[in-house]
Amino acid sequence: MSVLCRRLEDTTRSPDDSARPKTFAIVPLQPGLEQSPIAHRLAGALVNMGSKAAVLDSSCADQSAEWFNNFELAHDIVFYRGDSPSSSWTQQCLRQADRIFLLARVDEPLTALAPDMPAFKERASGLPQLLLLHPTDKSENLPEHFAVRSGLFESHHHVRTGRPDDIRRLARFISGRAVGLVLAGGGARGFAHIGVVKALMEAGVPFDNLGGASMGGIIAAGLACEWSIEELTERMRAAFVEGNPLNDYTLPLIALVRGKKVTNLLRHNFGDIRIEEMPKPFFCVSSDLTTGRTHEHRAGPVWRALRASVALPGILPPVTHHGHLLVDGGVMNNLPVDVMAQRSSGPIIASDVTGEVDLKARDDRYGERPWWWLLAQRMAGTPSIVSILMRSGTVGSEAQRRLVREQAQYLFEPPLVGVGLRDWRAFDRCIAEGYQHALLMIEEHGVPLTEVWSEGPAVSVEHNVRAAASQLPLSYQTNPA
Repeated sequence: MSVLCRRLEDTTRSPDDSARPKTFAIVPLQPGLEQSPIAHRLAGALVNMGSKAAVLDSSCADQSAEWFNNFELAHDIVFYRGDSPSSSWTQQCLRQADRIFLLARVDEPLTALAPDMPAFKERASGLPQLLLLHPTDKSENLPEHFAVRSGLFESHHHVRTGRPDDIRRLARFISGRAVGLVLAGGGARGFAHIGVVKALMEAGVPFDNLGGASMGGIIAAGLACEWSIEELTERMRAAFVEGNPLNDYTLPLIALVRGKKVTNLLRHNFGDIRIEEMPKPFFCVSSDLTTGRTHEHRAGPVWRALRASVALPGILPPVTHHGHLLVDGGVMNNLPVDVMAQRSSGPIIASDVTGEVDLKARDDRYGERPWWWLLAQRMAGTPSIVSILMRSGTVGSEAQRRLVREQAQYLFEPPLVGVGLRDWRAFDRCIAEGYQHALLMIEEHGVPLTEVWSEGPAVSVEHNVRAAASQLPLSYQTNPA
């Protein structure tokens, strides 16, 4: 039935449903950015993907409305490069644009943002997006007066000097080909995500938008920080195999462990970086016990967001947020594909390691036995309080998990037979099984065509570059940088 519904949806969708925005205004917010080459660099990246992209600047201001319309019809994407927020040419750019990009340097304040926002809000569809230019190849602190939840813009992108991947990622967002990766929680079973990610990387799949819950959130955060597979593997091994962050037991007034070791572990690996400062877009989810809803973490310190996302009820203390109690994301949504889909701009890949957990008791009077009997049977594999609490923290989201899986275009499910939520020593086995499973899935179903403008088979880049270049203004052909 799911296959039939999807086919019916594909055949009855109107052309407007899948239409991409094609005109973008790029407005500099600070002096000195009028001649920034970012519009030409984006156009070049889109040309390499097979599109017809062009850049128009103030030299075209005297052209007629009919000329602009004909020019847009001849191209897939047109960038209108503004000169200053309040100029007549910039106002014309805003009138022509489907989407607005605001351009700013991170080493200067965004004081020009607020006064001009009414004009930006009245134009195009949706709030503007902010392009943050970094003077080096590393992510810097955010500029003064920046607030991700200010309501002034929809999202932001980091563009670093000497990092062409940032331009290519932004081009994929513009073309609707940005890859979203969602990783499920699952305790030690989550190590299989590393193997899945390794196989996808080897297949050339980039990760443009990352998210997850619990253990999946930690791995996704490492990828958003641009850790290599080797660095990610070693950090996870040191944290969960060579050490045990869940053995600082305390008087169980609110949880079995203090949680200080987990906090120190997360702070050691992620430092004081905030989600807004991460090179790639990232989110994780926790469960709000106060409201009974999923809480999305898209701002604030990474370590604190992850600390909430892994706070299994009864094992780790909750994290407080404006008086609300936040616990493990798996309680409400262990595979937040639906959260990714709300801001998705391309195919979504999901890795689900939840599986069918084998948590059983052979004794019908298991819960009635004395403590000394349970202690003796514990060595024989009888479920402990920690195992029960860990399973209780995710069983409630099973229906949600099955529902959201349908929203992913690519789903990986490593089998991991016999691996429990606390089998930390199965680290290498989980990675190997995730890797082999992903290789088989890629061989059978292929991978997203992220660097191709149109749907379908890949096309010759060289051919499309020549074809598209012939349609560009002379100024762009002579200065493709």
